[in-house]
This record gives sequence, C-alpha cells and structure tokens, in this order.
Amino acid sequence: MRIEKNKIIPYKNLTCNDWDEYSHYKDLENTILIINFPIIRNSNPIIGRYEDFNFKNCVFEYEIKIININDPSLTISFLNCKFKKPVNIDNNNIKEINLIWHSDSEKDWHLNSFFESEMSISSNKFELFCKIKGLNQTQSGSFSFVGNIFNSQPREINPKRETQYEVCNIENCNLFNGSFNNNTFYMPFSFKHNILKYNSEYSGHSFINNLFQKSYFSYTDFGNKAKFNRCDFLGTTLFDHVKSSNQEFNSCKFNGYTHFNNAKISNLSILYSSFNRPTSFNEAEFDILKLFEAKFINGVYFDEMKINKVLDRSYLKDKSKISDWKKTLRTIKQESQKLENKIDFNNYRNYELAAHYEELNIGTNFKDTSILWATKWSSNFGNWFWALGFTVVSGLFWFSILYRIENSGTFNFEKINEYFVGAFRFFLVTDFFNPLENDRTYLDNGWSWLIFIFGKIFIAFGIYEMIQSFRKFKA
Repeated sequence: MRIEKNKIIPYKNLTCNDWDEYSHYKDLENTILIINFPIIRNSNPIIGRYEDFNFKNCVFEYEIKIININDPSLTISFLNCKFKKPVNIDNNNIKEINLIWHSDSEKDWHLNSFFESEMSISSNKFELFCKIKGLNQTQSGSFSFVGNIFNSQPREINPKRETQYEVCNIENCNLFNGSFNNNTFYMPFSFKHNILKYNSEYSGHSFINNLFQKSYFSYTDFGNKAKFNRCDFLGTTLFDHVKSSNQEFNSCKFNGYTHFNNAKISNLSILYSSFNRPTSFNEAEFDILKLFEAKFINGVYFDEMKINKVLDRSYLKDKSKISDWKKTLRTIKQESQKLENKIDFNNYRNYELAAHYEELNIGTNFKDTSILWATKWSSNFGNWFWALGFTVVSGLFWFSILYRIENSGTFNFEKINEYFVGAFRFFLVTDFFNPLENDRTYLDNGWSWLIFIFGKIFIAFGIYEMIQSFRKFKA
C-alpha cells in the first residue's frame, strides 16, 4: 500500500517500507504499524519541520531506531504503544522523549501494554525531561538507560514545578535486566513504584557512575540484587519503603538528606560511602546490614530499626563474618552515642560485645576472653533479668556447698528455715561473719572460707551486672 502524503491513514493495518513517506504524519492513532527497521535520523530533512512526533496506540512489529538527532526543540512520544522488537534511542540531543502507558484506572496500568524485547536509551542529551511510565516488560527483554544527560548544568529546583515539569520519570514499570549507568541528572529523578527483575544471564541490576541532583526511589522493589556504584547524590535522596533481597552501595556520596525509612531489604551493604547530611533508617528492617567505611557526617537515626539476625542472635553463628558484624554494630553504637541515643547505644554496645566474645580465643587473649565470658554468663551482655537469675542461682549454689561442709551428715528438713536464714545472710555481700551462726563469729574451716569467698565474688559480680543493666537508661 502506498501512503498518500499529508493525510492521516485510518486503516487498522498499515505497511510502511519507506520511512520518508511515513514521517510526514505527525500523529498516528489507533493503527498497527508494521515497519521494516524504521530509522529516525538527523539526515532526514522531514523531521525538522515538526515540533514533535506522537505515536498513539501503535504496535511496532520491527526494530525501532531513533539516532543522531540534534534538535533541542523536538519531542517524541509513544503513548500506549506495544514493542515486539528492540528499541534503540541513541546519541540524540532533543527536548524530551515520552514512553507512557496509562489507562483510566491506575489499578490496571500493567494490563495496558507490554514490551517484549530490548529497550536501549543511551547517550542522549535532554533539554527538558524523559518520561517512562507504566512500562510492562516481559522476561525475555532487557532495559538499558545509559549515558544520558538531563540539562547541561545544575539549576535551582522549583518544588512547585518538579511534580509535573523538569523531572525525569521512570515510574510504575515492570523492568527486566536493567542497566542505569553513566547518567547525569541535573533535574529531579523519580524512580518510584517500579518492580525490577532479572534472569540467570544477568548478575543483577546496575546503577553505576550516575549523578543525581535530587532523586526518589520510594516504593520500588529492586528484586534479587541491585548495585549502586560510584554514584553522587547531590540533593535529597529517598529510598523509603523500598524492597530488595540484596542491595549494595559502594563508593557513593550522599550530599543531601537521605532516607531509608520503612525499607525492607534482606541484605543491605554500604561500603566506602559518605553521608554529609542527616540520614535516617527509621523503622527499616533488614536481615543483614553491613556498614564498612561508611561515614555519617551529620548524624544518622536508627529509631525502631530492626536487624533480624542480630535480634535472634543468629549473627553469632558464622564466625567467618563476625568481624564484619562487629564493625557494623560499632558504627551504629558510635552514631547513636553522638545523638545521645542511650537506648540504641547500650543495645548495640551489648551486641558488639557478644560479637567480640565470639571472635576471641582464650589461648591468645585470656584476659579479655575471661572478662567477656563472665559478662556473658552473668548478664548475657546487659540483660538485668538474666543477671538477677545468675545472682540467685550462683549464690544458692555456693551457699549449699558451704552449708553441706558446715553441717555434715543427713540434711534435716526440720531445719529448712535455718537454711534460708543463712542464705539471706550469705547474700549480704559486706557481711563476712558465719551465716550459719547467730553470734557474730567467723568460720574456722579453711575449705569453708574458700567456698565463702567464691560465693561472695559471684554474688557481688551478679549484683554489679544487674545494676549496670539498669543504668543503661541513666546518664
């Protein structure tokens, strides 16, 4: 079928082998396009005549290439389209590009369209924004967003406009095998409500060497693995309510307020990274948290944060990772102390001591090991109820031995009251008289004195640990 120029084609099936003929049409609606490798390129003089191209409700059966366009006033939009072959948008300097899927109901956006193969948006310069919304990608494809520049230099952000204008949006998308590398965002970047997955051929989603002026990743499910390496976050950065099995930040700089509030990440690693403004992990939940050479310059908040392997003490089972745990716990302890958060400071101090105890060897460090051994068994590193039980049980144990030495023969149950009166006197740490005599006399048996001294030491240590456990909330 030949295309008549300067007229919208109403047919449901449109075959176009000559892109120059097709490119006369600014708006094509409700058509199925069967196009053999159409290329929008700068060499085509037709394109420069129009301010934008809008493709609505189209199905692309063949590869789409939009390359080497230098037209800062050009807008290209794909609205509710379906792509069955790769889309390559490369090395362009244009005003904006839109890939938008939407419906009347926000709930069924994912039923509206799909993307079956690879999408590559790379090496472009955008003077305004890029919008990718509601893209539902199949598992066989991949998504590449690499080497793009949004605005030539930083600009002051107008909060009233950023929700609609001058924002790069990738939202409400199902993406497979994602690569988001070497991009420069001199405008807010919104990456919210996305679901990321990858197949066995990929090692995870990558966010490498990006610059973000202001960024939002809230409510995104990063899937099994996502890595942020060498990224600079210049302004406010939000990872609120994100989900992930494994997420890593390596050699990143956070210069604005950063929030991981309510995040649920099974394994989060923050390595060699710096946070220059207040940071928050409030109500976040992790199975494993690793902080290595992570610097928090202006405070970090851990209110109601949960680290499940710490709470259930399973972090102590794998001794090969005890050193990493100890560094992480020490960082949280120190940062809590800076903010005078006594509760978290004492809790994570005790977790750190427990990790340090597991790491020690009594043969090479007898002194520290013995001290921590006594602390562990007397209070379980700060548990007052445990310390109370230790004091009572150990005191009765040593007193029973003393009572047996001083009262040889069969135990007389009629003297049970005498036993408990003596035990009470034995628990008085500063009373060194014979607890079994009413008169203020001393013991005269050498073995009795030995047991007496050992018992007093255990009772005194238990009482001390119990007092220390209560003092955790005091200045």
